[in-house]
Amino acid sequence: MQDGGFHFWGMAKHTRPNPRIEALLSGNMHIDAFDALEAYARYNRDLEYLASGGDYAALGYSESRKRSMPQSIIVGNGDAFQIVSKVRDSEGIDAVYDYTNSGSNAPSIGYLELTGVMRTEGGPSSYGVAQTAHWVTHMANDPALEGVILRVRSGGGESMSMDILRTAIQSSSKPIVAYIDRAGSAAYGGIIDADELIASSPRARTGSLGSYISLDRKAIKKYSKNIIDVYSELSPDKNYEFREVFKGNMEPLIAMVRTDATEFREAVREARPLRGSAGTIEKTLSGGMFPAQEAKQRGLIDGVGTLSYAIRRVRALAA
Repeated sequence: MQDGGFHFWGMAKHTRPNPRIEALLSGNMHIDAFDALEAYARYNRDLEYLASGGDYAALGYSESRKRSMPQSIIVGNGDAFQIVSKVRDSEGIDAVYDYTNSGSNAPSIGYLELTGVMRTEGGPSSYGVAQTAHWVTHMANDPALEGVILRVRSGGGESMSMDILRTAIQSSSKPIVAYIDRAGSAAYGGIIDADELIASSPRARTGSLGSYISLDRKAIKKYSKNIIDVYSELSPDKNYEFREVFKGNMEPLIAMVRTDATEFREAVREARPLRGSAGTIEKTLSGGMFPAQEAKQRGLIDGVGTLSYAIRRVRALAA
């Protein structure tokens, strides 16, 4: 995984790979290191469990997938609200849902969750960020909704998924509030254009802005020993950084990571009202994860509060 992730070339012993999970462990990524390690550890635990005869259904992927489906918040009197779901599960990007409230004229707010490792395409445990972005756009165009709350519980993931989500939020004509339990790397980058970013508690953490790549030395050695790549003389720059690694030259790869980190930092600078001295802002952009109050002081988020508070903020922004 590139950029806040790992290249995990290998897998648990005595198990067969799941192509969807293998895809999770490679590619161009923006993800907090702890989340990457947690995903890898779960991958190995699940493989060992299945190899020992365990029941796939017991892993809970189907339930996790359902939780990622869109819902509607029906606003009541005071701080009362109810979250309801009227979605028919679908493999396609056009899963059917509606926000009719049984004839009620009560105000409604769209509600989505972004959880786990962000992948553009869906898998066994989620619909993927392309689907989430589609729902964001659909909600923004739904006359029955005042706005959208996107609850975030993710340390990041695939770079492309970050860009897809960010574009959907930028295009919304209705207020979108990101409600954060944890937003690291790509998960934060994908929501920086939301109208407000609100942490769910003082312990909610935000940040991990930056880039790095981890390479498996044994995998590189094995690849070099067993694989021959034949390139056309017309493609001298194809996979250049990758090819240089096998020659012992890390500089092109370092330069690529530096460019990626620079673009990420500039996007945050442009989208967020970062606060503090030049040194403080540099620290904010240097890859740390910050608890809610400190994140607010630095300008990474706008507030801290309950879901009821987030609902009030959507309604105020929509007024």
